[in-house]
Amino acid sequence: MADTLNYLGIRDTTYSGIGWISSQKVISARYLARKVESLVKSEVDVTELVDLLLSYQNSDGGWGVAEGFSGDVLDTSLVLRALFSCNYSDSVVIGNGINFILSQQNLDGSWGFEDGGEGNIYLTSLVLSVLQEYQSRLGIAYSELSKGINKGANWLLNKQNSDGSFGSSIFETSLSYSALIRTT
Repeated sequence: MADTLNYLGIRDTTYSGIGWISSQKVISARYLARKVESLVKSEVDVTELVDLLLSYQNSDGGWGVAEGFSGDVLDTSLVLRALFSCNYSDSVVIGNGINFILSQQNLDGSWGFEDGGEGNIYLTSLVLSVLQEYQSRLGIAYSELSKGINKGANWLLNKQNSDGSFGSSIFETSLSYSALIRTT
């Protein structure tokens, strides 16, 4: 809701929920990432939250559900998206996160919620959007990133239903279209 109100230009903390979001104690990487994204859009200082997120990065470059958990594609994607939203630019941290995501890509081009698990439309769309943002804004154009994006986009295109939709919901369809617009 806070993101929607911010998008509409309503930044009064009475209505936006930013005060409530700021006061919430969260320790999971995915919720910290979402909190950072919401707060940065409302021009709240997120330095401490970003530092906490960075401390959760594993030696393999990925982020897990929380500190001490092995990395997974969903949490790593959400953290990278949050870091992107606040213009975080440490190329080593970002590069390690991107390399982790690429290392988890299935042979068919998709990403799944489990290591080597069945490809998922939502997750593949999210990953493609995140990777494309970094490739576009930061000019990261090494061949493995381009190859990973292209393989993922091709997998996603092959999952389109005969009526033009993706998956089984308007949410998956809109996320897929958003990812494909950025990548193709």
